[in-house]
Amino acid sequence: MRKLASAAVVLAVLTAVVFATPPDGEIKPPAKELPNWRELKPRPDFLAKRFNPRDQNQYEFNAGDLLTEFAREGAVQISFDAGDIANIPKLTVTGIRTVNEGRLFDLCQTALALNNLTLIGNGERTFRVIGAGRVLESAPAVDPAKVGELAPREWATLTLRLNGKSAKKLISLVRPFMTLNGGAALASEDGTALILVDTATNLPRLLEIVRASDPETTYKPPVAYQRRSSTDLGALASTLSKFMVRYARARSLDETELALTWDSSAQLIVGNVPAEMAPFMDAAVDAADAAAKQRADAKEADDRSFVTFDVVATEHRNITAMESGLRALFGPEANQGDARFVIKDVDAGTMVVRCRNWLEQGVRDAVKSLGSK
Repeated sequence: MRKLASAAVVLAVLTAVVFATPPDGEIKPPAKELPNWRELKPRPDFLAKRFNPRDQNQYEFNAGDLLTEFAREGAVQISFDAGDIANIPKLTVTGIRTVNEGRLFDLCQTALALNNLTLIGNGERTFRVIGAGRVLESAPAVDPAKVGELAPREWATLTLRLNGKSAKKLISLVRPFMTLNGGAALASEDGTALILVDTATNLPRLLEIVRASDPETTYKPPVAYQRRSSTDLGALASTLSKFMVRYARARSLDETELALTWDSSAQLIVGNVPAEMAPFMDAAVDAADAAAKQRADAKEADDRSFVTFDVVATEHRNITAMESGLRALFGPEANQGDARFVIKDVDAGTMVVRCRNWLEQGVRDAVKSLGSK
């Protein structure tokens, strides 16, 4: 009975497996999450085979082995010339703790540097081994704000927009601090853009030098902008947006990070604008508000210079004929907007007169002479 019970359990398990299998008979393992190659450290068993037999506090690495280990464990692709790799001497590293806490990518870079070579990113998980002299043409462009996310020995290209000093003058200032093999600094023809190519370890120091030398450098991320206004928000936001786009294109800023719109219910202009443009935006809104207030004040003053009164024609006079008579008498004033005559009700013989204060008495006298109550 006990054997039969055991067999029944096994059968039940097998049956469950069979019925859980997809119709095509293939069971696919769950997709594995790709490792973060930037944080990858050497495996203990990989290190154990690379002790220096003459010094147990040293490791000896072959560049080809390091690249193979990095490609396998980091799930990345690496292309290289086998002849270049074969000519690289062995890398000797002293200190067990130094190696154990180091990163595999940085070990690869250190080994390649012995033959003046380096790894360069050709996509998120694709690399090439190139000569250090070709870093300038191959280093990927990176947002300055994201340099901290890179591996220490990873190459990057930064483009900085300058408002103050000329980029050409800054080159001589930063060049002594750049990585000897591969680091580079270039300036645009007009001197407003500085291009830095270096490793993630060294770029923050170069950025600090640039900041100290040119505080107005415009590589800061956009800032949130919000401003209340009493003017026509749609027209103002449209005008400012067009100017902002021209400004962004002139300075090669990322337009996708910029936006400007309005909230009519709250009377607000809102969006993301370049940090250096925020003061200009404030000044433009102030000017628009001032102009709107000036127009409102002028309209109010203009309204106070008019007087409005009703006219009722006598039973012997037609209100249409009276309106025509007033237009004939005050034609120039009516054309200039100083007087208006509007019939309210033909049957009742009523009309509204709106005229300048200084015209009132003359219009009333004319109405009386034309016949009215």
